[in-house]
Amino acid sequence: MEDIESLIGSQAFHSDPYPIYDRLRVETPVYRSDSLNGWLLTRYDDVALGLRDFRKFVVSGRIQRFLSELAPDLVDRAQPLVKHFSKAITHLDPPEHTHIRRPAGEDFTPELFEPWRPRVQKLCDDLLDSLVHRGEMDLIADFAFPLPAIVLGEVLGIPSEDRDRYKKWSDDIGVRLFGTGHATEANMEEARKSVLELYDYLRTLVDDRRREPRDDLLSHFARYTQPGDNGEAAWSEQELFSTCVTLVLAGHGTTTNLIGNGLVALLDHPEQLAQLRDDPSIAADGIEEILRYDNPLHRMWRRAIVDVEIGGQRIREGDIVLPALGAANRDPEVFEHPHQLDFCRDSNKHVSFGVGVHLCLGAPLARLQGQVVLPTLLRRLPGIRLATCELDWDSNLLHRGLKSLPVKW
Repeated sequence: MEDIESLIGSQAFHSDPYPIYDRLRVETPVYRSDSLNGWLLTRYDDVALGLRDFRKFVVSGRIQRFLSELAPDLVDRAQPLVKHFSKAITHLDPPEHTHIRRPAGEDFTPELFEPWRPRVQKLCDDLLDSLVHRGEMDLIADFAFPLPAIVLGEVLGIPSEDRDRYKKWSDDIGVRLFGTGHATEANMEEARKSVLELYDYLRTLVDDRRREPRDDLLSHFARYTQPGDNGEAAWSEQELFSTCVTLVLAGHGTTTNLIGNGLVALLDHPEQLAQLRDDPSIAADGIEEILRYDNPLHRMWRRAIVDVEIGGQRIREGDIVLPALGAANRDPEVFEHPHQLDFCRDSNKHVSFGVGVHLCLGAPLARLQGQVVLPTLLRRLPGIRLATCELDWDSNLLHRGLKSLPVKW
């Protein structure tokens, strides 16, 4: 039987990691991987523990731990990244995390995003109007990337025509930097340049919102740096910009992958595709099942702050732990027939948005887009089907998504 370590990071792993997750879950559910530079957790309960218990596993200090592989002079050059991530909500633990999340969380509720549903529907239809006559397209490049970027632009208040720029920034800072599990000079340098460019870009927009506030999140967030009734501001300037940068990084790429992965899952399960096409009212449950079946973010990072034993393995203080969300979502101890897409699943406790205090802030917006977009694609593009025999999956070790997805209808 082929060695597990040689499989992790292989093209077979990127194309279909689930057989390897199944094998790990049975043979060595807490697995020390040199290629991933950490402990890979594949059982549902272990993944939930790694995500939830911030007394043992933290997100803070990850950037310093990650960059420690570089030469000292390169670590010095990377200080703009350290400065950003030291105040980024995804790299903070309570109480610092709570301090930033409490104000931001007020703007990220399902109730506040629900009025956006008609606008997302219109944006989706407008984009399809320009594509439907073709009879074919690359779903990722032509639709699944631009649509979430346009939605993000309107919600945050950043020009959607700049979407190619913030895709590059997002890829450099949020994907490629951590995507191999190891720091490299080239990836660090690209991320460093991109974070400086993105800060300059957002600083201009925030200054504009302070002069002329609008009904967008940038305007809301800018107000958090103003003194409140107690004379203190909710956020510092660094916290404001770190939060804005984090939302730009996380706000569209995962939704692109949700749309691409979701359509592939539906095409692989024609009965479920027909259900969603014929009855869009099941979209809410359908999207939850799609998120469980092939979620856009497959692994997260944590840092152990105490020695801890899981699954018979001793994880040392300072070790990196990688809860595998994709593996947890197909744990047969939790999900019956886990490799089947089933919109009638009785219980769906997937962990695609994380659990605990770091539950994804943007989950309501991602869910809303998925509920609108996938039924609309099935309705507007009758007979939609793959136009390729081999899917081109990205090789990133944290995210799961397609580089391209040629389809016809």
